[in-house]
Amino acid sequence: MKPHHRYGGRRTKRYDVTSTAREVLRSLAERTGESAFFSARRGGETVCLAEVEGSFPLRSHVLYEGLRLPLGVASAGLAILAYLPLEAAHALTRRIAHRP
Repeated sequence: MKPHHRYGGRRTKRYDVTSTAREVLRSLAERTGESAFFSARRGGETVCLAEVEGSFPLRSHVLYEGLRLPLGVASAGLAILAYLPLEAAHALTRRIAHRP
């Protein structure tokens, strides 16, 4: 059984986009052979909401559904940071850098 995912403190059921994302992830994985992942921002973190394993024989098992990482760690967090206003990105990275 897959873990329940939370986004913004509420279950994703109300605005569940993971089923649509899985269709896109399946298509990407089939066309590229690579594993595909769907992550979303939750405060200063990203949470992996969906994954589809590709057929390529070498695989990275670093990400999995439910995994939370600070923004700026892994490609999803970097992509999200890149689209934030500069001051917001700086504030988040300063806060993350000072975590215990």
